[in-house]
Amino acid sequence: MLEFRLLYSGRLSGASTTNTEADLKHKMRKDFHPQLRRVWMSKSPLVERYNSITRFQVSGGGWQSISGIDALANEWKRFGYRFIPIVTEERALRCSLDILFLRPETPGFLFQSGDLDARLKTVFDALRMPHNISEAGGVGPGTDEDPFYVLMQDAELMSEVKVTTDELFLLPRHATLDVNDVFMVIHVKVHPVRKIEKNLGFD
Repeated sequence: MLEFRLLYSGRLSGASTTNTEADLKHKMRKDFHPQLRRVWMSKSPLVERYNSITRFQVSGGGWQSISGIDALANEWKRFGYRFIPIVTEERALRCSLDILFLRPETPGFLFQSGDLDARLKTVFDALRMPHNISEAGGVGPGTDEDPFYVLMQDAELMSEVKVTTDELFLLPRHATLDVNDVFMVIHVKVHPVRKIEKNLGFD
């Protein structure tokens, strides 16, 4: 099993039919991107794939080598981005999330104002690949975002979610607290649903 933690600190609000919060979701996605890149560079079995080399023949009879991570990014090329998801259906992988959710509300009320579900949906969407260019901020990747690292191909690949809530008093290096501020520690566990060649090392 692959296990690690992701952090998020900042604004979080739930989407609605009139406001999908696409910009916020992609901002969060951009915050998770460098963390997930570090996961790929330091966690086995991902590091083996990161360092692997795939060779293929190109026109003219020559040979060109491409790193394993670039080969994977080319498989997930979408609307100008090249994504690197960890959890994919093709690899028969799933992930569970154990979230420590700090927010400026009275502890013990999981559904304070009835909107925690909507806020969590924002988090789940930020952890997956965007479905279209609008969900990716309407523009292509920025500096240092090729390839772009995400946790999962789609939120349907989550197998379990646990949420522990508590009160947030201040965000790090902030003097004031906004009603939509949150601090989250997301404990991720990645595991196979069945053993296949593409997920060897995850069991």
